[in-house]
Amino acid sequence: MYLAGMLTFRQTNRPVSPQNLKRTQAGLETFLARTDIGFKDLPNRDALWAEAARVGRALSAKATDIVLIGIGGSSLGPQFLAELSDSHIQVHLADNVDPWQFKKICSKIGDWKQTHFLLISKSGSTLETLTTADLFALELEKQGLALAKQAIVITEPRANSLRAWAEQHAVETLEIPLDVGGRFSILSPVGMVLAAALGLSIDEIRAGAKAALADRESVARLSAQALDSFGREEWITFLWSYSSSLRYFGLWFQQLWAESLAKTVDRQGRPAPRVSTPVPAIGTCDQHSLLQQVMEGSKDKWVVQIRVRDCEAAGPHLERSQFSALSWLKPVGLGQVLAAEAQATMDALEKSQVSVQALELQDLGPKSIGYLLMYWQLVVACVGESLDLNAFDQPGVELGKRLAKEILQN
Repeated sequence: MYLAGMLTFRQTNRPVSPQNLKRTQAGLETFLARTDIGFKDLPNRDALWAEAARVGRALSAKATDIVLIGIGGSSLGPQFLAELSDSHIQVHLADNVDPWQFKKICSKIGDWKQTHFLLISKSGSTLETLTTADLFALELEKQGLALAKQAIVITEPRANSLRAWAEQHAVETLEIPLDVGGRFSILSPVGMVLAAALGLSIDEIRAGAKAALADRESVARLSAQALDSFGREEWITFLWSYSSSLRYFGLWFQQLWAESLAKTVDRQGRPAPRVSTPVPAIGTCDQHSLLQQVMEGSKDKWVVQIRVRDCEAAGPHLERSQFSALSWLKPVGLGQVLAAEAQATMDALEKSQVSVQALELQDLGPKSIGYLLMYWQLVVACVGESLDLNAFDQPGVELGKRLAKEILQN
């Protein structure tokens, strides 16, 4: 067991390679010294946090519903935060240009006057975000309302279509800093406005992010394990979370890893090294969908498990079962069942010679969440730096955007 700040490395069957650990330690220090990438500096940008807190508190006081219009890095992280909240505010995620999803969101909104809209786009020109915003504007017009009166815009601080619309209609606008990429923006107003509106302590989230920045040895260790995994030709990385509250965290991680690390060429223009495909999974649910493949399929997988101590200690408790098939079951809490399943899965994978690493958090409070979000961003950045990859562009996505525009224009 390895204790590292707020994260415990519980169980692994693959010792860290000293060579790769040295490589990632150097890579992390090189990355942290860079001045062109801003996500690591977000916890120290006081004005952004103050603005997010102010706008979030105002939303909390007047909104019954919040419709978040965004995609990718503008939606997955905020949805994860929404899943952790027990706020009275209903959050609706409009993250796909799907007519059925759009109609379903509209049908769930009770009071359009008290529904507010977060329009989030780093570039300010995202096709999916702008078309969806247009359609909600039409729905509001049917109610005698105006999108501009009920919207907040979050975009980068330079001229773009979304910002121009906001300025024309006097819509409050918060910034995504120019040196912070979309998938690395969760700790900017992209995530923190919604977090504050839903009653999550963004001061604690900020403190957790700072704690992760101080936990360099742990970040380098997990990054080295990723390099070791690639060296073993394990081309699928599972992030298997044993709490349903981490479902959207897994999807956020999937984008972060996939868009950042899968590149055709490295920064020198040479063929890029191969990296794994990320696959998020959830607890016992995916034991009954994916585990067979992992256990008896090709040994080309690395399973990183996340457990949460407070979840495993929680009730309700069952004194005895009414079903004969469970006559052997002793009095048990539901969290204990989850813990047993998590441990048994790791043990079974080890026995099957699947590479594993179990990680554990104490809880999913705001400080732990801030830690987790910053930690995985640092791991991805460290892996990218160590492999000489540009982890902060996504040229493979841009071609599809251009082709979609051509199709719609013709």
